[in-house]
Amino acid sequence: MSSHAIVAPVTQEGKNIGFTVGGIRPCSAYTKCGFQNGDIWQEVNGTILSSPEKALEVYPSLRTAPRIEVGLLRDGKAIRVRVDLW
Repeated sequence: MSSHAIVAPVTQEGKNIGFTVGGIRPCSAYTKCGFQNGDIWQEVNGTILSSPEKALEVYPSLRTAPRIEVGLLRDGKAIRVRVDLW
């Protein structure tokens, strides 16, 4: 994925519930994969994104993963987005 997005932690009642994604450009890889501005990523390939450390932990594995499956909140609704990379 290219760096055409802004990612920031989201907290609720003092706990990190994921990371919001914004600044996604209309023709970016994020858009082509089905992600939208304001999505809150909560899980990536089975890893719960409960802290910045967890997000950094999962990042290296994405370089070689054949697919990415993201559990996220969009407009308050839980959805899953699956992206086959190769």
